[in-house]
Amino acid sequence: MKKILIALICLISFCVLVCIGGFVYYKSNLKAVGTNKEVTFVVEKGQTTTQVLQELENEGLIRSELVGKIYLKLNKNISPQAGSYELNTNMTFAEIMTKLSNGDVIDNSIKITFVEGKRIPYFAQEINKKFPQYTEEEILNKMSDKEFLNKLIEKYWFLTEDILDERIYYPLEGYLFPSTYKIKEDATIEEIIYKLLDTTGAILNKNKDAIEKSKLT
Repeated sequence: MKKILIALICLISFCVLVCIGGFVYYKSNLKAVGTNKEVTFVVEKGQTTTQVLQELENEGLIRSELVGKIYLKLNKNISPQAGSYELNTNMTFAEIMTKLSNGDVIDNSIKITFVEGKRIPYFAQEINKKFPQYTEEEILNKMSDKEFLNKLIEKYWFLTEDILDERIYYPLEGYLFPSTYKIKEDATIEEIIYKLLDTTGAILNKNKDAIEKSKLT
């Protein structure tokens, strides 16, 4: 009986030591790797959490992919979002995952300002200056493309078929709101125009009822 008791105590002690060791291992592997190294880390669209953890370990940003999986199992509300991130090896695993989960990406937006009182060619010129991948001609053609204009008419209540009148030289004349914008660097011409019209819509929405009651185009 005494031998059984001793064996049981030894077994319990061993289990306790294993648990303590496992806990210490888990906690230590959640600490920052150190060395204060800045790393630009990209989470691609469609990447699984396992793939993200593997890349983080390969980049020397986390200590253990396995411990990372356990952490995420215990914190199911955390899920990496696609995008580019500025990370540092001095960040703990929790800090890294919080940043990835919050979508705290690098801001690669381009700042562009349109002043008041200008015509459509001016808008095309300014867009071309900031987005040289698009020529002024391409931008102007897009702003006059009937298929695209019909999409805009469907999307924005303040645009009507009146803008398709062939006697109007620039269909979107007067509808692009002059302001300062931040637009993502890989935006298409359509996305840039949407951005400007979204702002116009936000301004006009305040007086939507009065505009519609006026029966004026």
